[in-house]
Amino acid sequence: MPLRALKVRRIDPKKYDLSGLSVLITGGETIVGTAMARLYLSLGVDTVYLVVQDLDQGESIKAAILGDDKIVERNPGCEVHLYEINYSDLSSVKSFCGKFRSEVNVLHIAVLGAEVNLPSFSRTIDGLEETLQVNFVANVILCNYLVPLLKSNCPANRNVTEQLSKRLSKNSVFKTLPSHLTWVSSESHRFSKLSRGKVHIAPSDSVFEVFNDPQNLSDELYAASKFVAMAYALELGRRVGDEKLVVNSASPGEVKAETEAEAEAEAEAEAEAEAEAEADAEAEAEAEAEAETGANVPFYLRHSRKIWSYFRDRKVSTGAAAVIWATLCGPEGNAKSWENGVVSQPASYLREARGKHFQIQLWDQTRGWVHRFNENIPTLH
Repeated sequence: MPLRALKVRRIDPKKYDLSGLSVLITGGETIVGTAMARLYLSLGVDTVYLVVQDLDQGESIKAAILGDDKIVERNPGCEVHLYEINYSDLSSVKSFCGKFRSEVNVLHIAVLGAEVNLPSFSRTIDGLEETLQVNFVANVILCNYLVPLLKSNCPANRNVTEQLSKRLSKNSVFKTLPSHLTWVSSESHRFSKLSRGKVHIAPSDSVFEVFNDPQNLSDELYAASKFVAMAYALELGRRVGDEKLVVNSASPGEVKAETEAEAEAEAEAEAEAEAEAEADAEAEAEAEAEAETGANVPFYLRHSRKIWSYFRDRKVSTGAAAVIWATLCGPEGNAKSWENGVVSQPASYLREARGKHFQIQLWDQTRGWVHRFNENIPTLH
């Protein structure tokens, strides 16, 4: 995790009032997915569509979110709707897309956060390596259905009805914020054999066949799948992103697992965070003054505990905010990688000419694979 941005900026609800907007979150059962739903609703979002792999678990999550006193106080009348997907079966992904498009006509933000990190190679009923399918191919199919919907709900097409006007605050960004499609990424994409050039995919090679051979990437399937997803998201943004739609990727960073009680305690502690930040600033100033008066304790020892704690203990709400920042930008944030709530650089490979060629190769091969899988799935150009 880069040292240049040790803290993720707090999202000020006064500046980023999201009343009137609707959000889709996949991977809603993950701790980051649930935290994103809570944060979006606390920022005023009208409706969250939470996609989970098990509806019973989803119902428990929904009840906890809507029973949160702070959300009830800040955003009375907000709604959470549940949908189910089995990402290891692409027919389930396609069924969700058809159902969602038939039931939902208004969507402003989509965050694709479903993922797996399997300990060993496995193949799905669709014939693909499972990590690649869940972390990449399923998201491609979702994008093919969601991009037209998101573009149709760009700011220029957002009508403030009489009913909606009662819910919009004067500070709402409803009429100005572009639609957003954000892939949840991972910093591990930098450490894949693909990103380091240890495994080379020639222009004549198939990305899918490389993943489907257990001899190639079976010891790092998660990192490799995240590298491929990053490459595709950047290319997708380059091709379909515009003033109507921002496409990017964002990493929540390393977050610690929390129980529900811990999550509630964290929410209560957030109110004290700003006061603590001021105290930290004062302590830092004192430390600098001490150093100037002759204290010879090395910088790396004076600050190592703070840095280690940051790396080890990133709060779930902080990880959620790091992703949500990528959905609050303008067109300047399109086709970009985000970390710690700011634009960052993806793996160096993807910034080189060979990486750009790989993005195009991946785009063409993926479009071809999806079309062969089911020619009724819409394609993007």
